[in-house]
Amino acid sequence: MAADGPQNLLDLKEQNNLPTQNLENKIKISNFFCLFSFKEWLFIIGSLSFYFILLTQMLLKAEVYNSGERSFEHLEQGWFMGRKQDLSDSQWRDWRKSFPLLFVILSIFVIISNFIKYIFESVDSLTPVNRRNSQFKARLFYYVFFSIIFIAVLHGSAFLKIFVIIFLNYSIAMFFGDSKLNPIITWIFNAAILFGCNFTHGFPYADFHPVLEQFDKYHGLLHWHTYFKISMLRMISFNLDYYWMLNKKPVAELKISSRTEYRLRQETSLSKEHYCFINYWIYLFYPPLYIAGPIVSYNAFVSQIYECQKTYSITQIMKLLVGVLSYTLIVEILLHFSYGHGWNITKQWLLKEIDSQGKETYIFPGWQAGFLGVQTLDFIFIKFLIIWRFFRVMTLFDGIDSPENMQHCHWRNFNFSTFWRAWHSSFNIWITRYIYVPLGGRSTQHFTVWFIFLFVGLWHDLWWRWVAWALVNCFCFTTEIAIQIYFLSSRMAWLRQKWYWVHLICLAGAINGVNIMYANTTVLHGFETTAIYMKQIFLNFENQGHITILFTLIWGFIHVRSLLIVQEKLNTTGLKIREKV
Repeated sequence: MAADGPQNLLDLKEQNNLPTQNLENKIKISNFFCLFSFKEWLFIIGSLSFYFILLTQMLLKAEVYNSGERSFEHLEQGWFMGRKQDLSDSQWRDWRKSFPLLFVILSIFVIISNFIKYIFESVDSLTPVNRRNSQFKARLFYYVFFSIIFIAVLHGSAFLKIFVIIFLNYSIAMFFGDSKLNPIITWIFNAAILFGCNFTHGFPYADFHPVLEQFDKYHGLLHWHTYFKISMLRMISFNLDYYWMLNKKPVAELKISSRTEYRLRQETSLSKEHYCFINYWIYLFYPPLYIAGPIVSYNAFVSQIYECQKTYSITQIMKLLVGVLSYTLIVEILLHFSYGHGWNITKQWLLKEIDSQGKETYIFPGWQAGFLGVQTLDFIFIKFLIIWRFFRVMTLFDGIDSPENMQHCHWRNFNFSTFWRAWHSSFNIWITRYIYVPLGGRSTQHFTVWFIFLFVGLWHDLWWRWVAWALVNCFCFTTEIAIQIYFLSSRMAWLRQKWYWVHLICLAGAINGVNIMYANTTVLHGFETTAIYMKQIFLNFENQGHITILFTLIWGFIHVRSLLIVQEKLNTTGLKIREKV
């Protein structure tokens, strides 16, 4: 999970230390194509070919469902070319319905905020310092006013419960101050609120007194306890940043590659007056980040209200917005042709049919059932990419930067450490700062990784399938760490010099790719059904399981080999592929 975790398999090959300015050069397409030999291009094209051959088969399979011969829940009539659309994912259904309204509301919010900045920047009678201070105070007033209305509309009568909770958390920070009890009580209080919300479904007023039951009817547009989880992370961030400021925690020595403007803002404590209730309120309920994040630390957020980010220009932000809108349109169209997520979540891979010879066979052979897991992971990736990037773009328009989730395509990862660092990157940064490092960092990672994954799973929801997800990820993650430490040790130096070493890496990467898919499938199916799913794919020889095993190893080997080839060429030439999708 952490940025300073063990070396991944890509790092096993020797890296060149190149000048920073060379690493920042963008790669030219013409130069890129000239980098590879004919043999190397065979690996790259082979990896892509396998994917598109499988995708073509699944698109043909979708025609049976589009014609109405078969169906599944939430396969509904779409808007494109008269085809049916897979709307089996509840988050995507909610997102596509609420996106237009969210876009309008947040656009209004950002426009007014920038108008306030413009007014004060055009006042020549003020000194630069006074102008900035006046702008800061005006924006604070606007943020408080807008956020109160925003939360009241979203959560209705739950506004009072939310206020009480955040006030108690703020009181903990102020009362315990620089005492070591501050972080301990903070964690106990927030854990109690998190689990209490799940067990009671948001602390209904009726549980306090029957007379108050009528207030439960005015719950607003969204159930507050579902979306308050991210605010809980922010409450912990405020308390611990305040605690470290009082104890004068030194600024971390960041690596050159990670010395971004955001990281510097996060690691640098603010002056004491900035840890006030108004800033705290705005940080918790800042509209563009409230619903889904990305997660920003308190230090980084407040510092950007006072002095806006300078990393992105307005042109770059507009390009990001166009990208989000383009991705949304592409996904909407693809869901009219590709039903992989719906097939997987409704367990179509367990169904059988009678073939032309009168034999009973599975609708999805093992290799097709396995590809459903790949398609599901692809869909989840692009879904969260769209949601997180949209909210991040809206904050950038307001001059506030946040960590980019989905930093690069998940197909570039074949180990757990890099997969999770890139997937929910802002959450990973939060966990590193507030859990991983305080618990000992790399020296205790074999033990803390279990606590971290269990916390992440239970933070998402108190469902057994999230516990399954946490335990499976922990097991795979710790196993991966142990294997990497062993093969990176001096005793195995002889093996790393052999010609077949890189082929062992590719084979291990192929197996680990299956583990990543398996670990994330548990969120959909839980322990029992996931075991059935994996057995159906690989161990059911009646369903071509032996072919699936062979096919997976060959494709995984070729794909990992192509990744290593590309990475090696980039390292040796100093060229760099853009990290963000």
